[in-house]
Order: sequence, then structure tokens, then C-alpha cells
Amino acid sequence: MTKRRDVTKTIVATAKKQGLTFGVAREGGNHTVCSLDGLMIPIARHGEIGNRMAAAITSSANRSSEGLVEVTMYHAEASRDGKSWLVFVPEVDRHTQARNLAEVELIARDLVAVMLEVPPDSFELDVSIELPLDVRQHLQRSKQLRDESDRAKHDAAVEVRLAAKGLRDQGLTVRDIGRTLEVSYQRAHQLVNS
Repeated sequence: MTKRRDVTKTIVATAKKQGLTFGVAREGGNHTVCSLDGLMIPIARHGEIGNRMAAAITSSANRSSEGLVEVTMYHAEASRDGKSWLVFVPEVDRHTQARNLAEVELIARDLVAVMLEVPPDSFELDVSIELPLDVRQHLQRSKQLRDESDRAKHDAAVEVRLAAKGLRDQGLTVRDIGRTLEVSYQRAHQLVNS
């Protein structure tokens, strides 16, 4: 993690070396928007900034702000960055960070709002969470096991119905089928007639 003031100092020093101007352009709900020779760079108001976030802010100085297109649907891509979440909104080509997942949508909305100078409730926002590879693999395996379990339950239910019908074909009464299969009379009736 990098201290927020250290990132700001780095940008100021880099701007001076390149003969560029750097300063605060405006304040948003959760961001300070700085201007680097007209290029707007949002910096989240956190005491510490994740290493990937610090690199994203610094690399923003190398990009042009041209080509931003007004859209009504924006996408926020959240991934872990140390103790915080790195949030990237491709439509405005900017990063920010959130302390927790509950804050991701709020911080992403504020980022779009301060970059485009629009109200934060004037657009749709789709948030996606990028999970680490090992976590994705565990979730995929969990889904496979649940699917197998569902298939096994279905197959078991089919076999019980076939057993009940087999007992009926042997001449057992529905009441005796229920006792044999250890189910209620009503359930035995359902199994025989399904």
C-alpha cells in the first residue's frame, strides 16, 4: 500500500519534470479530481492507495482523455488490490479504489459522475467482480458437484418410482408398498401413479 500523499507527490514531481501543470480541478463525493495539463485524474479519498491503483493513477498521465464517449451504461470491474478493491471503469478509462465490496458501486458511480460532470444517478452501472483463479476453480468445482448431486437425486427418485411400480405389479397394496418403502400411504400412492 502507498500513502495517498506519496502518490500525489509523485504526480506533482513528474508533472514539474515534464513542464506540466498539476492541481485540484474539483471535488466529488468520494474523489478529488486533479488536472494534469487538462487531463482529469480522479484520486479516491483513502489514506492508503493500493499498489496497482497507484500505478494506474501514474499511468493516467500518459494517456489522452480524447475519445471518451457519452453512454448511459457503464461497467465497473472490481479486483483485489492488497487490502482494498481496484475499480476500473473502461468507458471513462479510469481507475479508483474501494475499501470493500459494498463501496464499489458507490465509488464507481462517483468516478463516472466526477469525470463526466453528470449526476451519479443519471446512468446505469454494471459491476463485475474478478475473483482470483483458485477461487474461480473452487466455485466451478462446487457447481459441478451440485449438478452431479441434482442428477443423482433425480435418478434416485426415478428408481424409487420404478420400485413402487414393481411392488404394485407384484400385487402389493398401496398401504403395503408404503410400509415396504418406509413412506406414507399418500407418498406411496403418488409413486405408484406418477
